[in-house]
Amino acid sequence: MPVTGLRLRALVPVSLRPRGAEGELGNQLGVVLLPLPVDVDDPYERARELKRRMDGLKGSLQAPIVYGAINAFGRSLAIDLKGRGIAVAQLHPGFVKTRMVNFGGLLTTEESVAGLVERIENLNLENTGSFWHCNGEELPW
Repeated sequence: MPVTGLRLRALVPVSLRPRGAEGELGNQLGVVLLPLPVDVDDPYERARELKRRMDGLKGSLQAPIVYGAINAFGRSLAIDLKGRGIAVAQLHPGFVKTRMVNFGGLLTTEESVAGLVERIENLNLENTGSFWHCNGEELPW
């Protein structure tokens, strides 16, 4: 397929957690729009260019701005829907033992889901707009 002039971007999650804080609770994740080097034919050069671009974005303000926007969206949605009797929460599933983390998490899928269900069952108009870990801890924005 010809790629001349084609612009393709991927939405890539980026950890905003400082080094040494890996075990702390709470999402600290942003996203960046990564321009993909589809015009680079050699796969090794393409991988190097991709890494160069990603490294450049990791130090940019793009990820923390998106993180703040996602949080602001959740809070705003909670305010907008409260008058209609609809409660909103943002939920953190915890560090779950999945393939993504080579099963090195702290919680089983069942434990995480049980906690999330409990958070949803306890959601009401008094705690709308909150951010909860599956263990019941209210997390800071």
